[in-house]
Amino acid sequence: MSGENLGIPFEALESFGGEVDSIKSRMNGLGRTFDGYEDDLGDSGVVEALDSFVDNWRDGRGEIDEQLTSIKEITQNIITFFSDVDGEYAAELSEDGSGGGGQQQAV
Repeated sequence: MSGENLGIPFEALESFGGEVDSIKSRMNGLGRTFDGYEDDLGDSGVVEALDSFVDNWRDGRGEIDEQLTSIKEITQNIITFFSDVDGEYAAELSEDGSGGGGQQQAV
């Protein structure tokens, strides 16, 4: 890894957080989507099967929702941590004048 730079795509991570919110919103709206088509499905067996699916989906959705929330929080923590570190390094370089001027530092 010698000579490689670490690049953190902050913009991509920030947009990822928005995508997680979008997934959660669509996931949580699934039951309402089926309710809107109930009259168009015709056979009561299909309606009952979809109702059963939506009920089971609601049961498991809470866990998925929590996991998506955790993923978003972890992503935000990564952004915050690396932004802070980047700021600290930039401040150190500005303070000690070692911003690439070739000066030697005391050992």
